[in-house]
Amino acid sequence: MRRVPIWCALLPAVAGAADVDLGMDLGYRAADMRWSIAGTSSGCCPNVLSELTWDNLEVAELSLHLKSFTQSGLVFSAEGAYGSIYSGDNRDSDYLGDNRSLEFTRSENATDGDAMWYGSLGLGWRLRGTGVGSMATLVPWVGYAQHGQDLRITDGYQTVSAYGFPQPLGPFDGLDSTYRSRWTGPWAGLDLELEPGAGVQLTLGMQYHWPDYYAKANWNLRYDYAHPVSFEQKADGQGQVLRLGLSLPGPAAAPTLRWRIDADWERWESDAGVDRVFFADGTTATTRLNEVVLNTWSVSAGFDARF
Repeated sequence: MRRVPIWCALLPAVAGAADVDLGMDLGYRAADMRWSIAGTSSGCCPNVLSELTWDNLEVAELSLHLKSFTQSGLVFSAEGAYGSIYSGDNRDSDYLGDNRSLEFTRSENATDGDAMWYGSLGLGWRLRGTGVGSMATLVPWVGYAQHGQDLRITDGYQTVSAYGFPQPLGPFDGLDSTYRSRWTGPWAGLDLELEPGAGVQLTLGMQYHWPDYYAKANWNLRYDYAHPVSFEQKADGQGQVLRLGLSLPGPAAAPTLRWRIDADWERWESDAGVDRVFFADGTTATTRLNEVVLNTWSVSAGFDARF
């Protein structure tokens, strides 16, 4: 049987739409991320062997979104965003003892040339209230999404070197490592839309995600590791997204245009998983991925055009 592209399957929902909204936003996003691994697959010896953190990530973000509304109440949504990280810090620490004790190496580094992005498809159903509740609409959603972080570590600076670790303190050359992570899977959500009058619309949205987590890294200064994939990480995860939106009428000369202001808060967490290292001689080793945690929030402003 010939496969039909996904966009063809979704075309009837768009083609039969009473309205189609197409919009663009420019915004600011802040984020921090961390992950750690244990010394063994059982999670011990030590329980935190290595920990990476990215703090104070500042992102300039462009997002595009499309919604189609059918006369029957069915809603199709497609959205995506790309953000360029223009500022941020990285810390890489290794330990000999449990509970982050006996730290033998730490480097404080920069994050240059990095990006965060996402893409999401959703299918919802508008349930408009009647009578006193006619200003309120509920929209339950199901969908599928992928959120990505492409992180680069540069400008190395050694701040801890102990217990015989040979790296001298101070700046060191050549650091250009990468860590690319993906949260991919289905989600369910609920939007509450309020229309108090004068063309104003307020939207409060909640989403819960069930992603698979996958990351691969290239540790360019570890000559005992394979390249371009030095190690990979896999785990199950979960994500929560809260969104608040305000939509206002546009200028009188453009009645189909609406201004919008949006804010969101997201938290992504993995369960314990697997960290697999690929060595230059072709062998591999596995240990426990303790956790991955990503926190992010954003504010943006833009417009919708209705067709």
